[in-house]
This record gives sequence, structure tokens and C-alpha cells, in this order.
Amino acid sequence: MKLRVVAGTAEGVTGPVTEIAAAPLYLDAHLEPGAEFVQPLPAEHTALAYVFEGAAVFGDQNVAAVQMLKFGPGDNVRVRTQAAAFVSCSSQAAPSVSQSRRTARL
Repeated sequence: MKLRVVAGTAEGVTGPVTEIAAAPLYLDAHLEPGAEFVQPLPAEHTALAYVFEGAAVFGDQNVAAVQMLKFGPGDNVRVRTQAAAFVSCSSQAAPSVSQSRRTARL
């Protein structure tokens, strides 16, 4: 498995992108055939995974290349693969644009 941490911390590695209010976790993962990867997520995070090469099984759902999968808050990202490359990102909920504008006026 080749794992590049872009933001957040995974597998004991902290990515170069820091100090973002939503506390994102952004991973670029390339898995060999038969590999399994599990990434626990904080309860307040919602995650996405985008498979851009190959195919993988996330939980019990088969996902082929150029498809995206959304996880619920606090779910673990669990993937098994024949061979795949995907990106996974999660973060706390961001405020809506209208909330941001109201805050900016105060």
C-alpha cells in the first residue's frame, strides 16, 4: 500500500496542509491486490472516497473507478481491493455561505 497524507494525520504521519478550521483528513491511497485498509474517523466527520483507478469494496459496497462514495458521520473507511487507487477525505461540517456572511457582518 502506498499512502500519502495530504492533510490531517493517518498511520502516524501528518500531512503538510495544516491549520484548517474544519480539521480535514485527506488521503491519497494506492492499494495492491488483496490489500485492506481501515481509517477510523472522528464521530463529527463525514467522509467521501473517490475511486479513480481499479475497483474496491468499501464495507460491503463494490465501487469501480470514477465513482464516489459518501460515508455517514463517524463511520470508518474500510476498503478491500483487487487493485485500486482512491482519495479519501473527511472533515467536520462547514458552515453554510449564509452563516459565514452573517458572522462576517458582526
